[in-house]
Amino acid sequence: PVASVAQVCSSCPDDVVVANRNGPDQSVISGAAESLPAAISRLTAAGATCQILRVGGAYHSPLFAEEQADFAAVLSDCAVAAPDVPVLSN
Repeated sequence: PVASVAQVCSSCPDDVVVANRNGPDQSVISGAAESLPAAISRLTAAGATCQILRVGGAYHSPLFAEEQADFAAVLSDCAVAAPDVPVLSN
């Protein structure tokens, strides 16, 4: 469960966080590459199944906090409206 994952993350370096909650029993953590092995070990010891996801960046983590202002500035010049095409999700 997400609460168990969050508890394990709280005992890891500050950069390890729950980055996404995909469902009641599926979470994504993020952090610096050197911090994740210890978190994965703790989660595995607690009975979790872990899989490393290759991503371009830890966009849902505090590691990207400094980039948010630059990203917001870029978006401020973009027109945002309700979608014209329905979005379906499983």
